[in-house]
Amino acid sequence: MIQGSKMDRLSELFSKNNSFTLLLINLIIFLLLFPLSISSVGESVIAGGFLMTNVLIVKTLNMSKRSLFLLRILAIIAFSLSLLRVRHFPILTDLTSISAFLAYMGFNLLAIRAIASKIFSQTNVNLNIINGGICIFLILGFFWFSIYNILLIIDADAFRGINLDGEESFQLLYYSFTTLTTLGYGDIVPINRFAMILANMQAIVGMMYPAIYIARLVSLYTTQEME
Repeated sequence: MIQGSKMDRLSELFSKNNSFTLLLINLIIFLLLFPLSISSVGESVIAGGFLMTNVLIVKTLNMSKRSLFLLRILAIIAFSLSLLRVRHFPILTDLTSISAFLAYMGFNLLAIRAIASKIFSQTNVNLNIINGGICIFLILGFFWFSIYNILLIIDADAFRGINLDGEESFQLLYYSFTTLTTLGYGDIVPINRFAMILANMQAIVGMMYPAIYIARLVSLYTTQEME
């Protein structure tokens, strides 16, 4: 009976009714594993984690075949380019890295749009819907992380406090989420004008999104209570 109960809970977790909950668990695990990106093996692990997250996003959304095909293509392109390193040709490596981050950005935008459309079309509040909103917030952090990486590739002096010794990806992810949550520790500072404006925009989104999302949840909950 106990084993059967555990299996029922596990199957319930992987059901479509809890799709965002599973995605949230994957995103949290991915964040916890991201410090491994400072090693060559770790880069492969992180690339695989990105691919797993992308596949999971595609799997959990009810989208048109055309949109799903585009998401899969972007995920595969981003994964392949992120592993590609052209020795003795750093310019080609930079170009493939920029292309990979652009593909991730496109994927993140499409995923955010699809998740938001599904969430804001709901009429009832449940744990899965709440977790979906949290997923959007985390994906926003990854979206700006890709932008900052592109800026750093174009201008190595775009940020003060970034060590260009293999740890820049982890530091930029850290900076992205501290900016998104408006913590602003000040250990990493944007110097490039584009980086400064983008950091401002991310902080604005980081403040406005929770307010809009919470207002939507309160509205849905109030409607439920009145019915």
